[in-house]
Amino acid sequence: MATESVQIQQVLHNIEILSLEDQEYLISVIEKRLIESRRMALKKRAEEAIANYESGDVCSGSIDELLG
Repeated sequence: MATESVQIQQVLHNIEILSLEDQEYLISVIEKRLIESRRMALKKRAEEAIANYESGDVCSGSIDELLG
């Protein structure tokens, strides 16, 4: 954990050296990458749900029925 903290501090220091325009560009790139990562995680979950449904590994019913 301490090593990660040092690495993050180094990254932040390097970002501070950039021009404001470059910092804004970096933010834009990171935001787009995060969106894409979330999209891929959602796609993976959806594919798993479809596979479970197709293989019959799903249950239906009320909450009481499923928990009981």
